[in-house]
Amino acid sequence: MTADAPLAGVRVGVTGARKGPELCAALERRGATAMHGPTIEPDQPAPDEELLPQLKDLVTSRPDWFIANTGTGVRLLAEVADRHGLGEDLRTLLGGDDVRVVARGAKAVGGLRGIDVRAEHVADAETDASLAAWLAEHVAAGEHLAVQYSARTRRDYEQLRDEQGLTLHVLRPYRSGVPHDDGPARRLIEATIAGDLDVVVVTSAIAVDNLLVIARRHGLDQGLVTAFADAVEAAAIGQVTAEACRTHGIEPGIIPDRHRTGALLATLEAWAN
Repeated sequence: MTADAPLAGVRVGVTGARKGPELCAALERRGATAMHGPTIEPDQPAPDEELLPQLKDLVTSRPDWFIANTGTGVRLLAEVADRHGLGEDLRTLLGGDDVRVVARGAKAVGGLRGIDVRAEHVADAETDASLAAWLAEHVAAGEHLAVQYSARTRRDYEQLRDEQGLTLHVLRPYRSGVPHDDGPARRLIEATIAGDLDVVVVTSAIAVDNLLVIARRHGLDQGLVTAFADAVEAAAIGQVTAEACRTHGIEPGIIPDRHRTGALLATLEAWAN
C-alpha cells in the first residue's frame, strides 16, 4: 500500500444502491477492488394518494412535536405538500413556535433546512433509540408527536408512546424494497462466503435486512453469517446500521464516527493499514 493507493489489494463489497457506484469509484481510486451488489431497490416515493391524507392530518392536528428521521423523507413530504397546495401550511406549521422540531441526524437536519425549518435538537448518536430517549425526558403525557418514518420502521417511538401516554401520528413518505433483480447481490453474497472479499460495506439498516433476505432466499444465510464471523469484515455506516447487523448475528468491526463517505473511506484506510 502507498499514499497514492492506501487500499491497494483490499477487496470491498458495496451494498448501497443509489450511491453505490460512486462509492465503488472512490474505493477504486484508492487502489481497492470494488464489487457492487445493491441490496436495496432505490427509494420509491409513496403514492400521493397514500401520503396526502397523512399530510392533511398533520396540518390539521397541529402536533406538539415533529420528528424528522431522514433528509429524503422531509424532502418528499414537502414535494407532495407543494403539489397539492399544502406547502405553505406545512412550512408555517413546522417553522412556527407551536411545534417543537427534532431530528435524528445530519441528513434530516439538511432536509429541514431545505424547507427553512430549524431543528431544536439533533440526536447525539443519530439513532432512533437515542432520539426517543431524549424525547422521554422532554415530552409530557397527552402530547401529540408526528414522526416521519424512515424506510425501516423502528419501534422506539411506539414504545415511547406507550410509556408516556402520547398520541403518535406517522408519516411514511417512501419505502425501500429488495431489488427486482437480486443477481448482483447474490453474487456479492457468494463472493463473501467464498472468501473473495475482505470487507462488505452496508450503508443502512434496510440494506442489512435485505442482504439477509436475499441470502435466505438462495439458502445462503448461514454461510453468510459464518463468513462474517470467520474472515470477512463488516463495515457499517452509523450506529443504526451497526445495530441492524447485530440483530442478524453480524458484529461490524468497522464503524465510521460519521455517516459520510469521507469518514467511511478514512476508517477503511485506517483498518487496512
